[in-house]
Amino acid sequence: MKSILKNGIKVVLGLLIAVQSFANNSNVEKESKTSITVKSLEGDIVFTSNENNFNQDMLLVNLEAGVYYMEKESELLISVVPITITGNNITLIEEKRQNIFKPVVNGKGKFILFSRLSLNSSNMKIKIYNQYNELLYKEYVTGEIEANRVFDFSEIDLGTYKIVVQSNNRTFTDTIEIK
Repeated sequence: MKSILKNGIKVVLGLLIAVQSFANNSNVEKESKTSITVKSLEGDIVFTSNENNFNQDMLLVNLEAGVYYMEKESELLISVVPITITGNNITLIEEKRQNIFKPVVNGKGKFILFSRLSLNSSNMKIKIYNQYNELLYKEYVTGEIEANRVFDFSEIDLGTYKIVVQSNNRTFTDTIEIK
């Protein structure tokens, strides 16, 4: 059964379809949910806020002097920049800023469109699971700045599928319903 399902998923490179889908399903004007998280050097979360409520004085009051990582996360991007807190000053270390683009996954009929930009060509794993948590597809992507895939689900059962992407020591999960 797994063999049939694996063979049923045909991977077709489709930059044009993925870009078109992104353009059709993205609404730049819609309200974006942006959060700010500050982590210790060990990766522990020491402060969180949404962008609307963020005030850098909160950091000065709540955190000890030291070096931290501040993450600004929006729908499509995570921007990580080291910060140094000394006395009443916060210094952003801009030259060490890292932008992590989140994968974009959209369903179009019996197709799942996947796109991810990685300016540092970081490696990633793409996995697709069915509603029974059975692994249907796995791919290791190395050295691609822009990864675009079209997954054809026309020969497999309708249902809910989970797409898991691991990259930059992070895991991104999307759920798509194939009707």
